[in-house]
Amino acid sequence: MKQDGGNDIRSEVEDNRSILKKIQILVPGFSGYRQKEDIRIADQLLRSQVSGIFRNCITTLENMRQSLSQCFKMSNLLSLADLISLLQALGGDIMHAEQGYSGFAAPIKIKNASLDRIYDFDFSFVNSGNEIKNLLGATADPCSMSDQELSSLIAKSKSFALQCRESWSHRLEEIENIRVK
Repeated sequence: MKQDGGNDIRSEVEDNRSILKKIQILVPGFSGYRQKEDIRIADQLLRSQVSGIFRNCITTLENMRQSLSQCFKMSNLLSLADLISLLQALGGDIMHAEQGYSGFAAPIKIKNASLDRIYDFDFSFVNSGNEIKNLLGATADPCSMSDQELSSLIAKSKSFALQCRESWSHRLEEIENIRVK
């Protein structure tokens, strides 16, 4: 299954169920738990992928910062550091996010649809991360760029990161809504 140009990991997790997990799906009362756990596993894998994309972007930005300092182009170093800090915080938040875990006999029941919405939020982070990665990947040697070009690149990248942060806020609201019910 594809979603917005990327692989939907949920179907991969379902396709790779062990024999024990396939038996669990057949057991009444346990099948819902197994399905929710599979969505959580897919979500964790997805968030790990997003975190890796952000780590690659951070590495690119750190290399850019080093190049700029070596060629004495200091005017954009502060905004570059801000972007690195934003991506580090966002990547950490995404990697270690609440999954909506409720356990087998938990007092809070979480529906598959809620977990799917959380997964969809997390999937949108892949697209945001790839936008930043593609933007930074198309960058020539930062020392050969003008200060205005560098400022524009950093501003566009930060804009994508802030959009991702906004989506992150909506994801947290979704988690809070699950807890309240």
